[in-house]
Amino acid sequence: MVRRRRRRYVVLKVLSSEDIPLQLLVNHLERFREKLFGLLYCRWVNFRIVYVNENARTLVIQTDHRSLPLVRLLTCLVTEVENCKVLLYCLKVTGTLRKAKAQADSMGIQVKYMENLFRELLQAM
Repeated sequence: MVRRRRRRYVVLKVLSSEDIPLQLLVNHLERFREKLFGLLYCRWVNFRIVYVNENARTLVIQTDHRSLPLVRLLTCLVTEVENCKVLLYCLKVTGTLRKAKAQADSMGIQVKYMENLFRELLQAM
């Protein structure tokens, strides 16, 4: 019997030294996946961006449970996009899209106090 792949939704907070469009970041993630894992192993890292909140600067990435550690590794290794320092912080991993969207919309307010710490980290990079 074939087991169905379980979906996971990763909620990411995007912090950058300058305001960059999130679509530019999404394109950079796709290219960086091919660069990091190569064309042969790129198919093992399945992910797609399903929700973008420009106001809260959050993304929701859909992946499966097998690719989740590799997606987390990929998001940790992205530090620069178009000569702009970027920090992607994983806020939450959920199993449903509805919970992920709710977290992405509400986390923009809840993480506001942590942004000063992240700004210091960006300056140190």
